[in-house]
Amino acid sequence: MAAECMNKTQKCTSTSNNNNSNNSVNNTNNNLSNKDLPPTPPGPPPSFSLPTRSRRRTESNSETDSMTSPTGSLAPMMLPAMGTNLTRNGSTNGGIIPQDVLRSMDPKDVQRVVSSTVIASRVYKVLNPEHIESLKKEQEGLQQFVEAMNVSLHIETRMRDASYSLIRLHECNLNIDAVKAANSQLHATTFKMDQIVQKSQQAMWRLMAIQRLLLQHETAVLNAGLRRLDNENRDLSRAVMNLETARGQEKEEKLRWKKEHTRLKVQSILLTPTSPITATAASEVPVPPTPQLQLVQEQLSAMENYAKELSEDVLQKDEKLGELRSELVAVKGWADDFEASLQQAKKDSSSDATVAVVEKTLQEQSRLTYSRRRTLPSSPPPPLLARRVRQMTTPRPLTLPRTPRLLE
Repeated sequence: MAAECMNKTQKCTSTSNNNNSNNSVNNTNNNLSNKDLPPTPPGPPPSFSLPTRSRRRTESNSETDSMTSPTGSLAPMMLPAMGTNLTRNGSTNGGIIPQDVLRSMDPKDVQRVVSSTVIASRVYKVLNPEHIESLKKEQEGLQQFVEAMNVSLHIETRMRDASYSLIRLHECNLNIDAVKAANSQLHATTFKMDQIVQKSQQAMWRLMAIQRLLLQHETAVLNAGLRRLDNENRDLSRAVMNLETARGQEKEEKLRWKKEHTRLKVQSILLTPTSPITATAASEVPVPPTPQLQLVQEQLSAMENYAKELSEDVLQKDEKLGELRSELVAVKGWADDFEASLQQAKKDSSSDATVAVVEKTLQEQSRLTYSRRRTLPSSPPPPLLARRVRQMTTPRPLTLPRTPRLLE
Protein backbone atom coordinates (compact mmCIF):
# COMPACT_ATOMS: atom_id res chain seq x y z
CA MET A 1 0.00 0.00 0.00
CA ALA A 2 2.85 2.34 0.82
CA ALA A 3 4.61 1.39 -2.39
CA GLU A 4 1.45 2.26 -4.35
CA CYS A 5 1.24 5.65 -2.61
CA MET A 6 4.89 6.30 -3.39
CA ASN A 7 4.32 5.48 -7.05
CA LYS A 8 1.29 7.78 -7.13
CA THR A 9 3.25 10.64 -5.58
CA GLN A 10 6.04 10.16 -8.15
CA LYS A 11 3.49 10.22 -10.94
CA CYS A 12 1.91 13.34 -9.47
CA THR A 13 5.27 15.14 -9.32
CA SER A 14 6.07 14.14 -12.90
CA THR A 15 2.65 15.32 -14.12
CA SER A 16 3.06 18.62 -12.26
CA ASN A 17 6.41 19.16 -14.00
CA ASN A 18 4.80 18.34 -17.31
CA ASN A 19 2.01 20.78 -16.53
CA ASN A 20 4.49 23.57 -15.86
CA SER A 21 6.25 22.94 -19.17
CA ASN A 22 2.90 22.73 -20.95
CA ASN A 23 1.79 25.99 -19.34
CA SER A 24 4.83 27.75 -20.75
CA VAL A 25 4.08 26.39 -24.25
CA ASN A 26 0.41 27.29 -23.84
CA ASN A 27 1.31 30.88 -22.97
CA THR A 28 3.32 31.19 -26.18
CA ASN A 29 0.44 29.70 -28.18
CA ASN A 30 -2.04 32.03 -26.51
CA ASN A 31 0.09 34.97 -27.51
CA LEU A 32 0.10 33.61 -31.07
CA SER A 33 -3.68 33.00 -31.04
CA ASN A 34 -4.46 36.49 -29.77
CA LYS A 35 -3.79 37.95 -33.16
CA ASP A 36 -6.59 39.90 -34.73
CA LEU A 37 -8.63 37.64 -36.93
CA PRO A 38 -10.02 38.92 -40.26
CA PRO A 39 -13.77 39.50 -40.56
CA THR A 40 -15.82 36.32 -40.70
CA PRO A 41 -18.59 35.71 -43.23
CA PRO A 42 -22.22 36.32 -42.20
CA GLY A 43 -24.05 33.56 -40.41
CA PRO A 44 -23.51 31.86 -37.06
CA PRO A 45 -20.62 29.38 -36.90
CA PRO A 46 -21.48 25.77 -36.14
CA SER A 47 -21.38 24.79 -32.48
CA PHE A 48 -18.89 22.26 -31.15
CA SER A 49 -19.38 19.96 -28.19
CA LEU A 50 -16.50 18.23 -26.50
CA PRO A 51 -16.93 14.50 -25.96
CA THR A 52 -17.13 13.16 -22.40
CA ARG A 53 -14.49 10.73 -21.34
CA SER A 54 -15.12 7.63 -19.30
CA ARG A 55 -13.09 7.26 -16.11
CA ARG A 56 -12.23 3.66 -16.81
CA ARG A 57 -10.00 4.49 -19.78
CA THR A 58 -6.30 4.08 -19.23
CA GLU A 59 -3.67 6.70 -19.74
CA SER A 60 -2.17 4.94 -22.76
CA ASN A 61 -5.47 4.89 -24.60
CA SER A 62 -6.07 8.55 -23.77
CA GLU A 63 -2.64 9.49 -25.12
CA THR A 64 -3.16 7.60 -28.39
CA ASP A 65 -6.63 9.11 -28.79
CA SER A 66 -5.31 12.60 -28.15
CA MET A 67 -2.62 12.09 -30.78
CA THR A 68 -5.14 10.97 -33.38
CA SER A 69 -8.03 13.37 -32.71
CA PRO A 70 -7.57 16.02 -29.99
CA THR A 71 -11.24 16.88 -29.68
CA GLY A 72 -12.78 13.68 -30.93
CA SER A 73 -14.42 13.74 -34.36
CA LEU A 74 -15.05 17.49 -34.28
CA ALA A 75 -11.49 18.70 -34.79
CA PRO A 76 -11.11 21.30 -37.57
CA MET A 77 -9.86 19.84 -40.81
CA MET A 78 -7.02 21.48 -42.73
CA LEU A 79 -7.87 22.55 -46.26
CA PRO A 80 -5.34 22.06 -49.08
CA ALA A 81 -3.41 25.06 -50.27
CA MET A 82 -4.26 26.79 -53.54
CA GLY A 83 -1.03 25.80 -55.31
CA THR A 84 -1.00 22.11 -54.34
CA ASN A 85 -1.99 19.50 -56.93
CA LEU A 86 -4.62 16.98 -55.85
CA THR A 87 -3.78 13.30 -56.17
CA ARG A 88 -6.22 10.66 -57.36
CA ASN A 89 -5.48 6.92 -57.20
CA GLY A 90 -1.86 7.61 -56.38
CA SER A 91 -1.12 9.56 -59.61
CA THR A 92 -0.90 13.32 -59.94
CA ASN A 93 -3.23 15.10 -62.33
CA GLY A 94 -2.08 18.55 -63.42
CA GLY A 95 -5.32 19.43 -65.21
CA ILE A 96 -4.17 18.28 -68.66
CA ILE A 97 -5.79 14.84 -68.70
CA PRO A 98 -9.60 15.01 -68.41
CA GLN A 99 -11.40 13.15 -65.71
CA ASP A 100 -13.21 9.86 -66.17
CA VAL A 101 -16.58 11.60 -66.18
CA LEU A 102 -15.61 13.83 -69.09
CA ARG A 103 -14.16 10.85 -70.93
CA SER A 104 -17.40 8.92 -70.67
CA MET A 105 -19.57 11.90 -71.69
CA ASP A 106 -20.72 12.68 -75.21
CA PRO A 107 -18.88 15.59 -76.92
CA LYS A 108 -22.20 17.38 -77.38
CA ASP A 109 -22.94 17.03 -73.67
CA VAL A 110 -19.46 18.31 -72.83
CA GLN A 111 -19.98 21.30 -75.13
CA ARG A 112 -23.36 21.97 -73.51
CA VAL A 113 -21.87 21.77 -70.01
CA VAL A 114 -19.00 24.09 -70.98
CA SER A 115 -21.39 26.64 -72.52
CA SER A 116 -23.68 26.54 -69.46
CA THR A 117 -20.66 26.97 -67.17
CA VAL A 118 -19.43 29.94 -69.19
CA ILE A 119 -22.89 31.51 -69.03
CA ALA A 120 -23.12 30.91 -65.26
CA SER A 121 -19.64 32.37 -64.63
CA ARG A 122 -20.58 35.76 -66.07
CA VAL A 123 -21.75 36.92 -62.65
CA TYR A 124 -18.29 36.59 -61.13
CA LYS A 125 -15.95 39.58 -61.09
CA VAL A 126 -12.25 39.90 -61.78
CA LEU A 127 -10.40 41.25 -58.73
CA ASN A 128 -7.57 43.75 -58.66
CA PRO A 129 -4.00 42.42 -58.36
CA GLU A 130 -3.57 44.27 -55.05
CA HIS A 131 -6.73 42.66 -53.69
CA ILE A 132 -5.56 39.24 -54.84
CA GLU A 133 -2.17 39.70 -53.19
CA SER A 134 -3.82 40.77 -49.94
CA LEU A 135 -6.14 37.75 -50.06
CA LYS A 136 -3.23 35.38 -50.65
CA LYS A 137 -1.27 36.88 -47.78
CA GLU A 138 -4.32 36.60 -45.55
CA GLN A 139 -4.79 33.00 -46.65
CA GLU A 140 -1.21 32.12 -45.72
CA GLY A 141 -1.61 33.82 -42.32
CA LEU A 142 -4.86 31.96 -41.67
CA GLN A 143 -3.29 28.64 -42.58
CA GLN A 144 -0.44 29.26 -40.14
CA PHE A 145 -2.95 30.38 -37.54
CA VAL A 146 -5.00 27.18 -37.99
CA GLU A 147 -1.86 25.07 -37.68
CA ALA A 148 -0.92 26.89 -34.47
CA MET A 149 -4.45 26.35 -33.15
CA ASN A 150 -4.16 22.65 -33.88
CA VAL A 151 -0.86 22.49 -31.97
CA SER A 152 -2.31 24.39 -28.99
CA LEU A 153 -5.41 22.20 -29.09
CA HIS A 154 -3.22 19.12 -28.96
CA ILE A 155 -1.36 20.56 -25.95
CA GLU A 156 -4.63 21.39 -24.18
CA THR A 157 -5.91 17.88 -24.72
CA ARG A 158 -2.78 16.50 -23.10
CA MET A 159 -3.27 18.87 -20.19
CA ARG A 160 -6.86 17.74 -19.87
CA ASP A 161 -5.74 14.12 -19.80
CA ALA A 162 -3.23 15.05 -17.10
CA SER A 163 -5.95 16.75 -15.06
CA TYR A 164 -8.11 13.63 -15.43
CA SER A 165 -5.23 11.52 -14.14
CA LEU A 166 -4.71 13.89 -11.19
CA ILE A 167 -8.40 13.65 -10.30
CA ARG A 168 -8.23 9.86 -10.38
CA LEU A 169 -5.01 10.01 -8.31
CA HIS A 170 -6.56 12.12 -5.57
CA GLU A 171 -9.76 10.07 -5.36
CA CYS A 172 -8.20 7.69 -2.83
CA ASN A 173 -6.75 10.54 -0.70
CA LEU A 174 -8.58 13.01 1.44
CA ASN A 175 -6.76 16.09 0.12
CA ILE A 176 -9.71 18.24 -0.88
CA ASP A 177 -7.55 21.19 -1.95
CA ALA A 178 -5.70 19.06 -4.52
CA VAL A 179 -8.98 17.75 -5.90
CA LYS A 180 -10.34 21.28 -6.20
CA ALA A 181 -7.17 22.43 -7.92
CA ALA A 182 -7.37 19.51 -10.37
CA ASN A 183 -11.04 20.24 -11.07
CA SER A 184 -10.35 23.93 -11.61
CA GLN A 185 -7.48 23.04 -13.96
CA LEU A 186 -9.79 20.66 -15.85
CA HIS A 187 -12.43 23.38 -16.23
CA ALA A 188 -9.79 25.87 -17.38
CA THR A 189 -8.39 23.47 -19.99
CA THR A 190 -11.86 22.62 -21.30
CA PHE A 191 -12.71 26.34 -21.54
CA LYS A 192 -9.47 27.00 -23.40
CA MET A 193 -10.20 24.10 -25.73
CA ASP A 194 -13.63 25.55 -26.47
CA GLN A 195 -12.11 28.93 -27.26
CA ILE A 196 -9.43 27.36 -29.47
CA VAL A 197 -12.03 25.34 -31.38
CA GLN A 198 -14.21 28.42 -31.88
CA LYS A 199 -11.29 30.53 -33.11
CA SER A 200 -10.07 27.79 -35.42
CA GLN A 201 -13.58 27.37 -36.79
CA GLN A 202 -13.87 31.11 -37.47
CA ALA A 203 -10.48 31.03 -39.16
CA MET A 204 -11.60 28.06 -41.27
CA TRP A 205 -14.76 29.94 -42.27
CA ARG A 206 -12.70 32.92 -43.35
CA LEU A 207 -10.21 30.66 -45.15
CA MET A 208 -13.03 29.00 -47.09
CA ALA A 209 -14.44 32.43 -48.01
CA ILE A 210 -11.03 33.55 -49.29
CA GLN A 211 -10.63 30.37 -51.32
CA ARG A 212 -14.12 30.88 -52.75
CA LEU A 213 -13.25 34.45 -53.77
CA LEU A 214 -10.04 33.30 -55.43
CA LEU A 215 -11.86 30.54 -57.29
CA GLN A 216 -14.51 33.02 -58.47
CA HIS A 217 -11.72 35.32 -59.65
CA GLU A 218 -10.09 32.50 -61.61
CA THR A 219 -13.47 31.54 -63.11
CA ALA A 220 -14.09 35.13 -64.20
CA VAL A 221 -10.60 35.29 -65.75
CA LEU A 222 -11.25 32.05 -67.66
CA ASN A 223 -14.61 33.39 -68.85
CA ALA A 224 -12.99 36.59 -70.10
CA GLY A 225 -10.26 34.56 -71.83
CA LEU A 226 -12.83 32.35 -73.57
CA ARG A 227 -14.78 35.39 -74.74
CA ARG A 228 -11.62 36.97 -76.04
CA LEU A 229 -10.70 33.80 -77.91
CA ASP A 230 -14.19 33.67 -79.40
CA ASN A 231 -13.91 37.27 -80.57
CA GLU A 232 -10.48 36.61 -82.07
CA ASN A 233 -11.80 33.53 -83.87
CA ARG A 234 -14.68 35.56 -85.27
CA ASP A 235 -12.31 38.28 -86.45
CA LEU A 236 -10.05 35.68 -88.05
CA SER A 237 -12.99 34.03 -89.82
CA ARG A 238 -14.17 37.40 -91.10
CA ALA A 239 -10.66 38.24 -92.32
CA VAL A 240 -10.44 34.87 -94.11
CA MET A 241 -13.81 35.46 -95.75
CA ASN A 242 -12.75 38.93 -96.86
CA LEU A 243 -9.53 37.52 -98.30
CA GLU A 244 -11.45 34.84 -100.18
CA THR A 245 -13.88 37.38 -101.62
CA ALA A 246 -10.96 39.63 -102.60
CA ARG A 247 -9.24 36.74 -104.35
CA GLY A 248 -12.45 35.87 -106.20
CA GLN A 249 -12.90 39.46 -107.31
CA GLU A 250 -9.28 39.61 -108.40
CA LYS A 251 -9.70 36.44 -110.47
CA GLU A 252 -12.87 37.80 -112.06
CA GLU A 253 -11.10 41.07 -112.82
CA LYS A 254 -8.18 39.23 -114.42
CA LEU A 255 -10.54 37.17 -116.58
CA ARG A 256 -12.45 40.27 -117.64
CA TRP A 257 -9.25 42.10 -118.57
CA LYS A 258 -8.03 39.06 -120.46
CA LYS A 259 -11.25 38.89 -122.46
CA GLU A 260 -11.09 42.61 -123.17
CA HIS A 261 -7.48 42.31 -124.25
CA THR A 262 -8.24 39.46 -126.66
CA ARG A 263 -11.25 41.35 -128.08
CA LEU A 264 -9.18 44.46 -128.66
CA LYS A 265 -6.42 42.39 -130.21
CA VAL A 266 -8.85 40.75 -132.63
CA GLN A 267 -10.37 44.14 -133.50
CA SER A 268 -6.92 45.60 -134.11
CA ILE A 269 -6.10 42.65 -136.37
CA LEU A 270 -9.37 42.78 -138.31
CA LEU A 271 -9.85 46.56 -138.54
CA THR A 272 -6.33 47.90 -139.05
CA PRO A 273 -6.28 51.43 -140.56
CA THR A 274 -4.03 52.47 -143.42
CA SER A 275 -0.42 52.37 -142.47
CA PRO A 276 1.53 55.63 -142.15
CA ILE A 277 3.72 54.53 -145.06
CA THR A 278 0.78 54.63 -147.47
CA ALA A 279 -0.41 58.00 -146.06
CA THR A 280 2.96 59.58 -146.61
CA ALA A 281 3.19 58.02 -150.03
CA ALA A 282 -0.16 59.48 -151.09
CA SER A 283 0.72 62.96 -149.84
CA GLU A 284 4.20 63.06 -151.24
CA VAL A 285 5.57 62.45 -154.71
CA PRO A 286 4.84 58.91 -155.90
CA VAL A 287 7.73 56.59 -155.32
CA PRO A 288 8.18 53.42 -157.31
CA PRO A 289 6.87 50.50 -155.26
CA THR A 290 9.31 48.05 -153.80
CA PRO A 291 8.62 44.32 -153.53
CA GLN A 292 8.29 44.53 -149.72
CA LEU A 293 5.75 47.36 -150.00
CA GLN A 294 3.79 45.46 -152.59
CA LEU A 295 3.71 42.41 -150.33
CA VAL A 296 2.46 44.50 -147.38
CA GLN A 297 -0.22 46.10 -149.54
CA GLU A 298 -1.38 42.73 -150.82
CA GLN A 299 -1.60 41.42 -147.23
CA LEU A 300 -3.60 44.46 -146.15
CA SER A 301 -5.99 44.15 -149.07
CA ALA A 302 -6.44 40.43 -148.34
CA MET A 303 -7.16 41.16 -144.68
CA GLU A 304 -9.68 43.86 -145.61
CA ASN A 305 -11.44 41.51 -148.02
CA TYR A 306 -11.53 38.80 -145.37
CA ALA A 307 -12.97 41.23 -142.83
CA LYS A 308 -15.64 42.35 -145.32
CA GLU A 309 -16.57 38.75 -146.07
CA LEU A 310 -16.82 38.00 -142.39
CA SER A 311 -19.06 41.01 -141.77
CA GLU A 312 -21.30 40.03 -144.69
CA ASP A 313 -21.57 36.47 -143.38
CA VAL A 314 -22.47 37.77 -139.94
CA LEU A 315 -25.18 39.99 -141.40
CA GLN A 316 -26.62 37.14 -143.45
CA LYS A 317 -26.66 34.87 -140.44
CA ASP A 318 -28.41 37.56 -138.38
CA GLU A 319 -31.08 37.91 -141.07
CA LYS A 320 -31.58 34.16 -141.21
CA LEU A 321 -31.89 34.02 -137.45
CA GLY A 322 -34.52 36.75 -137.51
CA GLU A 323 -36.52 34.91 -140.16
CA LEU A 324 -36.30 31.66 -138.24
CA ARG A 325 -37.44 33.40 -135.07
CA SER A 326 -40.46 34.89 -136.84
CA GLU A 327 -41.33 31.49 -138.33
CA LEU A 328 -40.98 29.88 -134.92
CA VAL A 329 -43.34 32.43 -133.39
CA ALA A 330 -45.85 31.80 -136.16
CA VAL A 331 -45.62 28.03 -135.71
CA LYS A 332 -46.12 28.41 -131.96
CA GLY A 333 -49.22 30.54 -132.52
CA TRP A 334 -50.60 28.06 -135.04
CA ALA A 335 -49.98 25.17 -132.61
CA ASP A 336 -51.80 27.04 -129.83
CA ASP A 337 -54.76 27.79 -132.11
CA PHE A 338 -54.86 24.19 -133.29
CA GLU A 339 -54.87 22.90 -129.73
CA ALA A 340 -57.66 25.29 -128.74
CA SER A 341 -59.74 24.35 -131.78
CA LEU A 342 -59.16 20.65 -131.09
CA GLN A 343 -60.38 21.03 -127.53
CA GLN A 344 -63.43 22.98 -128.74
CA ALA A 345 -64.20 20.30 -131.31
CA LYS A 346 -64.00 17.63 -128.65
CA LYS A 347 -66.40 19.56 -126.47
CA ASP A 348 -68.83 20.14 -129.38
CA SER A 349 -68.77 16.48 -130.42
CA SER A 350 -69.46 15.34 -126.87
CA SER A 351 -72.34 17.81 -126.53
CA ASP A 352 -73.84 16.75 -129.90
CA ALA A 353 -73.71 13.09 -128.94
CA THR A 354 -75.42 13.79 -125.63
CA VAL A 355 -78.10 15.86 -127.39
CA ALA A 356 -78.79 13.02 -129.87
CA VAL A 357 -79.09 10.51 -127.04
CA VAL A 358 -81.41 12.81 -125.13
CA GLU A 359 -83.60 13.36 -128.18
CA LYS A 360 -83.83 9.63 -128.80
CA THR A 361 -84.75 8.91 -125.18
CA LEU A 362 -87.33 11.69 -125.24
CA GLN A 363 -88.92 10.29 -128.38
CA GLU A 364 -89.16 6.82 -126.84
CA GLN A 365 -90.53 8.25 -123.62
CA SER A 366 -93.14 10.28 -125.49
CA ARG A 367 -94.19 7.22 -127.49
CA LEU A 368 -94.58 5.17 -124.34
CA THR A 369 -96.51 7.89 -122.56
CA TYR A 370 -98.76 8.34 -125.59
CA SER A 371 -99.58 4.64 -125.63
CA ARG A 372 -100.25 4.65 -121.90
CA ARG A 373 -102.45 7.74 -122.10
CA ARG A 374 -104.64 6.04 -124.57
CA THR A 375 -105.34 3.18 -122.13
CA LEU A 376 -105.26 5.08 -118.81
CA PRO A 377 -107.27 8.12 -117.71
CA SER A 378 -105.89 11.57 -118.35
CA SER A 379 -102.96 12.70 -116.12
CA PRO A 380 -100.52 15.62 -116.27
CA PRO A 381 -97.07 15.06 -117.81
CA PRO A 382 -94.43 13.81 -115.41
CA PRO A 383 -92.51 16.79 -113.99
CA LEU A 384 -89.39 14.71 -113.11
CA LEU A 385 -88.73 13.86 -116.74
CA ALA A 386 -89.05 17.49 -117.82
CA ARG A 387 -86.68 18.59 -115.04
CA ARG A 388 -84.07 16.01 -116.06
CA VAL A 389 -84.33 17.07 -119.65
CA ARG A 390 -83.93 20.69 -118.67
CA GLN A 391 -80.85 19.89 -116.59
CA MET A 392 -79.23 17.89 -119.40
CA THR A 393 -79.85 20.57 -121.99
CA THR A 394 -78.78 23.63 -120.00
CA PRO A 395 -75.33 24.20 -121.69
CA ARG A 396 -76.92 24.28 -125.11
CA PRO A 397 -80.58 25.22 -125.60
CA LEU A 398 -82.45 22.68 -127.63
CA THR A 399 -86.03 22.61 -128.96
CA LEU A 400 -87.38 19.39 -127.64
CA PRO A 401 -90.54 17.86 -129.11
CA ARG A 402 -93.50 18.24 -126.88
CA THR A 403 -95.69 15.29 -126.00
CA PRO A 404 -98.96 15.23 -127.93
CA ARG A 405 -101.95 16.27 -125.96
CA LEU A 406 -104.45 13.50 -125.60
CA LEU A 407 -108.10 14.01 -126.23
CA GLU A 408 -110.39 13.49 -123.36
